[in-house]
This record gives sequence, C-alpha cells and structure tokens, in this order.
Amino acid sequence: MPSAVFSACHLCGGLLAHDRDVDGVAFGRCEGCGSIAAEEAFLARIEDGTARPYDDSYWDFEMEAAQQRSYGANPLRVAEVFLQARRLVTRFVDISAGSGQLLDALSTLMPEASDIFWGVEPFPPPERFRTHHPNFHLGFLGEMEGHFDAGVCIEVIEHIPPRHLRSLMQDLAKVSLPGSTFYFNSSRPGSQAVETGGYLDPLRRGHIAAHSLAGLEALMGPMGFTIQPLPGRDWAFLAIFDGGSPLDTAAFLDRSWHPLPENLETLARTRFGHMMISAGTECSLAYTMTALCDERTAWAQGLDRELAAERSRPLPAPAAPMQVAPPAWGPRRIARGVLRRLRRLAG
Repeated sequence: MPSAVFSACHLCGGLLAHDRDVDGVAFGRCEGCGSIAAEEAFLARIEDGTARPYDDSYWDFEMEAAQQRSYGANPLRVAEVFLQARRLVTRFVDISAGSGQLLDALSTLMPEASDIFWGVEPFPPPERFRTHHPNFHLGFLGEMEGHFDAGVCIEVIEHIPPRHLRSLMQDLAKVSLPGSTFYFNSSRPGSQAVETGGYLDPLRRGHIAAHSLAGLEALMGPMGFTIQPLPGRDWAFLAIFDGGSPLDTAAFLDRSWHPLPENLETLARTRFGHMMISAGTECSLAYTMTALCDERTAWAQGLDRELAAERSRPLPAPAAPMQVAPPAWGPRRIARGVLRRLRRLAG
C-alpha cells in the first residue's frame, strides 16, 4: 500500500501528520490546529463520486437516521438558536438539509411560522425521499436570494472535503447579517466519539474529517464569524456573524438566561411554541450549567491537590536560638562616659 499523502491543513495551513487508518483510508492530524482529515487520494475520490456509491442502501440508512434526528433532537437545536440569537429571526435556514425532513417536522410543530423556515441542499437524494415544502431549495446556499438571521447545519461538515468547506462558509457569510447565528453539529478532535469511537467512517457514513475550534476560527474568523463554543458539548458550536469576542462559560450562561423577547414571541405564537421554549431553554441550560460545575469542580480539585502537596512536605528543623550580643553602648557605659566628661569640665 503506498504511503499516505497529505497536503497542508485546509483550515489553518499547518502540517498534517499520519494519525490513523480507518477501513484502509489514512487520516492525518494537523500539528497546528489539531483538525483531522482523510488523505488526498481519498478526498479526490469523494470529489469525483467514486468513494461511496449513493445507492438505495445508502439512502435507506441515511433517511432512517435523518427521520430520527428531525423528530428528535433537531427541533431542540432550532429552539436553542432562537433563544441564543441576538437579532430578530425572520428567516431561518437548514444548511445542507438532505431530504428536508426538518422542514416537515417544524411545519408540524410550528405551522404558524412555517414560512420562516427554509432548507437548501446542493446534492439532494432521489425525489421520492424529498420534502414538498415550498421553501426547500435545490442548489447551493450562495445562490439563494436575501439574508438569513439564523440557521442550523447538522451532521454536514464532517462529510465535506476540507477545501470545499471554505466555499460553504463563504456562501454563509454572503447570506449573513450582523448577529446572524448558526448552529453547527459535528464532533471535534478530542471528543470520545472521534478519539475512541467510530465517528471517522469514510465508507459507510462518509465521515472524512473532524474540525477543531482552532481550525474553524482560522477558516471562518477572516470571513467575519465568531466561533462560540457551546459549553459541555464537544460536538457543537455557534458561528455568529460579526459576533464580537466568544464568551466563557459563566458569561454564556448569563446570556442563555436572557433571550431576545421578540424571538420568544415568535415561538410562543405557534402550536407547540411553549414546548419549544421550555425544551430549548432547559436543554441549553443543562449543558452549560453542567460545564460550569465541571470547571469549578476541576478548579477546587486542583486547589486541593496543591494544598495536599504543601501539607505533605516535611516541616523545616527549628532554627537555633540567636545569640544577641550586648549593645556596644549599654546604659551603664553611657552613664560613666557622661560622669567623666562632667569631671573634666569641673576640674
């Protein structure tokens, strides 16, 4: 088998060194940002469509997983984005929406707001799998008219060759406004799923990359995005256009308690809107407060280890008593000197 060939990291420009092999495909890890990507030869096969045939068996598997997500966790992510956004959400996009099932789920949960939601998919499944939602767009994100205030991109970027990830993010910047908030779901290097699980799966699920926050910041920062970590989650982040500096866990928790009232109203006027508010709020707070507790516990444990190390050190031997010499000019000597001077004056 020929040696794996890796180009420079397409996110930060660092060097990729061989990390592992999965199903005969070599993966490299960037020595700079820590991102992981498949070897060049396999990426070329992804681009020409020969790496994995998208036949009925693939779509049957993918549609089952998409169905579970669309009527399970994904609406909660949509609710979270509404609660985190700091601009009024009037247009919301599901990026690389697959079959568009999330649009159908949102139309069921929030029919009164169905016109807010859009989906875009450049490589759709066969027509029999697709949604009939009027806002489902076949094509690339950058081809869509207007702007979006918020959106989600769920289980997508790990499928895209890194060089094409740049094009997607450039399209996203094109359709964004200051404060536009987008939720990305994709496991990162360092997570259990990537390091010890089977997340990198080039042949069956098509997972050919795992992007670090540092790599994403190097790629998306110059385009105007702030990469906001989601505390307690090593498989998700927010990309906020013109969003200022990222928040630490405590500040993010405070932000989570104060959603924009107008976005709460948008959710509340729909059929299951109050459920969406409750579920989205509690989901976000649960992860964030757990992360904050973990951080403070780690700090306390670190302090306890330092104190234990200090307590375990032997006490120094007591110092010998100091021998204090009498002062060169004690009271009696001073008195005698004064008397001598008085006698000389008198005589």
